[in-house]
Formats: sequence, C-alpha cells, structure tokens
Amino acid sequence: MNWKERLIRFMSGRNGMDALNRTLFWTYMILYVLNLFLKSSVIALICTFAAVYMLFRSFSRNLTARRSENMKFWSLRTKFLNACSRVGLLRSLGKYWKRLKSRIRNIGTKRYRVCPHCKAELCLPRRKGQHQVRCPRCTREFAVKILF
Repeated sequence: MNWKERLIRFMSGRNGMDALNRTLFWTYMILYVLNLFLKSSVIALICTFAAVYMLFRSFSRNLTARRSENMKFWSLRTKFLNACSRVGLLRSLGKYWKRLKSRIRNIGTKRYRVCPHCKAELCLPRRKGQHQVRCPRCTREFAVKILF
C-alpha cells in the first residue's frame, strides 16, 4: 500500500478541510507573514491557536459538531458580507483591486499621478523628465516629474 492510499484510509471518517478550516488556514498564513515583520508574541499566539484549532478540526471524527460549527461560520460570514454590501465596502474594494491590476499590467508603459487640485488620478505615458500636464477634470496645468 502506497502513501496516498494510507492517507486516504487515515482521513476516512474525519472532517478534513471545510470553509472554516480554509479561513483559519489563510488567517494563519497572513498573520504568520505579518509576524515576520512585527515580531509580536500576541500575533504568534493567535497563529498558534489558529493552526492547532485547524488541525483539531481537520482530524476530528465528530462530524456533527464540526458541521454545526461550519454552518455557524457560514451564517456569520453571510451576515458580514451583507452588511459590507449595504455600506458599499465590497464595491469600493472591487474598484481598488481592478485599479491595482490595471496599474500592474501597465507598469512598463504608463505612470499614474494625482492632480494636486482636484485629486483626480491621471494615467500618463511613461516618458522620463519634467512635463507640464493638464488635468482633464479641472483643466489646470501642473508640473510632473517622471523618474523612470
């Protein structure tokens, strides 16, 4: 019997990875990377708790209790997402990520600057040097220096 069959036999009848465990895993990973820079014992303790609880839930054979925990997590997650959508938080985050992807995609050809008067974000061609730029929103001119 190879290792894959042994693992399948070991995990049969156990909870495995569900939505709550995936959330615990990503929480652990984000906090672990954050703790590499901050070196906080509180964050390390939370990381340890998340990892231990995730492993406990993964290897647990009490499926009804784990299913109940997962359903509570889903209901809280749904309430949170509904509250965020009412406030418009998810829409603004979606716009932010879309803008960020566009900036990364165009990093070789474009530079982005903010108009000092109306705070509009301008997409400029990538040309080194000092330039005079006219804002399309407020029609004022201002100097822009593009280094690279």
